[in-house]
Amino acid sequence: MKKVLLLLLTIVSLVSCSEKEPISGTDEVNYYISSYFIPQRIAFTTTVSRNGSFYLLLNTDNHRISQKENPAEFKKLAKEYGETGEKIFRLWHPPVSQPYNILKIKVYKKQNGKMTDVSEQSGIGYSDYSKFVLSKYSGEDFIPTSKKISELTAHDLKWLPERFSISPPTEKEGEYYLVITLESGKELSVHLKEKP
Repeated sequence: MKKVLLLLLTIVSLVSCSEKEPISGTDEVNYYISSYFIPQRIAFTTTVSRNGSFYLLLNTDNHRISQKENPAEFKKLAKEYGETGEKIFRLWHPPVSQPYNILKIKVYKKQNGKMTDVSEQSGIGYSDYSKFVLSKYSGEDFIPTSKKISELTAHDLKWLPERFSISPPTEKEGEYYLVITLESGKELSVHLKEKP
């Protein structure tokens, strides 16, 4: 009798789970990019560089433009990035926050007081989700991308995510600096050196 009751209890609990309940750790959204921001500084992430790459994060002191806090500006930016909010889909990772107004990226080597552009010898790595968004959410959402900084296109700069890596030349002499120029003309800079 106990086995029958236990079996019935198990069946009832399985049947009572609704397919409409959200799966833990996922959200139904109608925008892949949840907010936009103009970067104000470049920070190192907690990831330690082992192969000569520096893992960086673009950040802002200002608030981020979201659908909840500034719907008109959010929808304007979403439209520029190809999102209309018409399709609902599941997001299996944390929401994406998109930096914008990035005009160019350069890596400079400082040696003997002289700054030299070494962007042609410097690499950048990031996850590209532009194809996923522009295809209206079909295919893979994150495509690992790496190229020389000098090869970045206007499309790449527009879609650069807030987290990326930079690999300056491996020469031991000199110091390296990453400089990001915004459309306003403001420059953000970070000294690429091992964290203490």
